[in-house]
Amino acid sequence: MNYIINDGHVTYEYDVKINDSELEKIINELDEKCYFMVAKNIKVSANNEEEVITKINANNNSDVKINKLVKVPDRYYSLKDITECQFVFECEYLCKQSSYLASLLRMLLFNYRSTLEFKKQNNRLIDLLISYQNNEELKPFLKRIDEYEEKIWKNPSSCSPLMKKELSNLLLEFEYNKDYNFELLASLYQKAKDCFELVLVSETVHYKDFNHSPKVYKLGEKIRN
Repeated sequence: MNYIINDGHVTYEYDVKINDSELEKIINELDEKCYFMVAKNIKVSANNEEEVITKINANNNSDVKINKLVKVPDRYYSLKDITECQFVFECEYLCKQSSYLASLLRMLLFNYRSTLEFKKQNNRLIDLLISYQNNEELKPFLKRIDEYEEKIWKNPSSCSPLMKKELSNLLLEFEYNKDYNFELLASLYQKAKDCFELVLVSETVHYKDFNHSPKVYKLGEKIRN
């Protein structure tokens, strides 16, 4: 895996070494201890509420076997062209969602272990990993809520319906994740970065300014520094 940086004057190419076994442990710990509980809405066809819960659990990709059913309205219409008398239920339920950090590390680990070359994607993913230090996911909910409310308080006229909706969603996230361990998330992020080692393999200098006595050679002449 390579990582390339161009500062406009010099291009640095690094060979990326990853302690993949340690990184895999960190990803597993993120999935086990740093997931978020989120609310999802879904329509389910079933004969009764018990069957609704069974179907939700069976199709839940985040491996949650017990969901909290927040709302199951009354059946409101039956499906056509079926032999059994089923109904459609609109439900909202809570499920686990992996952190963005875990998803990012999982993609990097997959690319590192792959026999294919993903140069552009690898560069983008490593940049995202570096910039994750400023990601909102690392910021505790109460701090984010305070920032939103302060922004609205300072300039009430800027409070658009979208901002109100975002604040409402943030309050719900806090309600579902009151005990979230942001310190552990930050610690695992640092440990994940420590799994990466960049070895410089090439350094290319680009000369773009020809106003200062450029070096000129004749064809066949020995090039000297």
